[in-house]
Amino acid sequence: MATAINERVREASAAVRESTVAACRQAATMSREALGEDTVENLSYVADNTARKVRHGLQMVDDCRSETAHRLRRQPFVAVGLTLALGLAIGVVIGRLGVKRQLIAAFRDE
Repeated sequence: MATAINERVREASAAVRESTVAACRQAATMSREALGEDTVENLSYVADNTARKVRHGLQMVDDCRSETAHRLRRQPFVAVGLTLALGLAIGVVIGRLGVKRQLIAAFRDE
């Protein structure tokens, strides 16, 4: 009984697979006819070019990450100093904005 059910499932899945492949081929043929062969080739070129640029961008990010790690290992005190200076600068800017908002609010209340 179980083997009969397994056999039916295999036959049904094979039929579904064949009809799916046929539908995909028909859709591809229709899209080539509707869009034109040149348009399909242009879209393929654009997709390949985009994928190449994304791979290149990911490689550049990886290179930047490894270069940063290398510089941090070679000059840790410079990295700590730059981090402190940047944090101080951001704190000053945020503090000034807060003071400016308080002064504006004080003048509006008067």
